[in-house]
Amino acid sequence: GMGAPRCLLPLVTLVLQLCSPARPIEIPRGLTMPPIITEQTPEKYVVYPNDDIKLTCEANDQKNLMFRWTKDGTLFNPQEDPKVATVENSGTLNIMNTNGLAVKNYQGKYRCYVSNELGTAISSEIHLIAESTPKWQKEDNLHFKVEEGKSAMLPCNPPVSAIPPRIIWMNNGLLHILQDNRVSMGLNGNLYFANVMT
Repeated sequence: GMGAPRCLLPLVTLVLQLCSPARPIEIPRGLTMPPIITEQTPEKYVVYPNDDIKLTCEANDQKNLMFRWTKDGTLFNPQEDPKVATVENSGTLNIMNTNGLAVKNYQGKYRCYVSNELGTAISSEIHLIAESTPKWQKEDNLHFKVEEGKSAMLPCNPPVSAIPPRIIWMNNGLLHILQDNRVSMGLNGNLYFANVMT
C-alpha cells in the first residue's frame, strides 16, 4: 500500500516542468499581434473617365504599420506618382482626377500588404477596370409592322461594358414602358410583347 505514492512523485515533477514557462517571447511595447486588414476596396472596381480613384486599405488600430502596394505583381510606389495622395498610418491611395486624368493608366490588378514585426496581412486582389464613357452604336430608326394581337420583339444592343447595363425602355413621349404580364424584358435587354395592342 505504501509503494503507490512513490511512483506518482516523478510524474508530478515532470508535469510541473512541462507547465513552467520557458523564456517569454519579447514583443515590442504596444504591439500585440500581426496586422489585420479591416477595410479594402471591392475585388472588382470600375472607374469612369471623370471619377476619382480610391484604393482603400485600412488595418487594425496599431502603430508602426508599414503599407505597400503591388500593381500587376510589381511594386507600386505611390511616392513616385505626384497624382497619388496617401495619409499617415493608412494604406489608402487617393488619386484625384484633375485635368482629364487618364484613368486607363491606373487600370490593373492591385494588392495591399500591411506589415509589422509580427507578420504581414495581404488584401484580396483588387481588379481596377477603367471604363470609357458608354457610346451607343449609330442605329437607324427601325419600323416594325405587327398585326394587333400577335407577339413582337424589339431588339436592344447595349454597348459592351465591364458592369451589367441598366436598361430602360421608353416610348416616343419618353415615358417608361411598364412591364406586366403582356410586356416583358429579356436578360439581353430585348423587349417582348405577348400580344400587341394599338
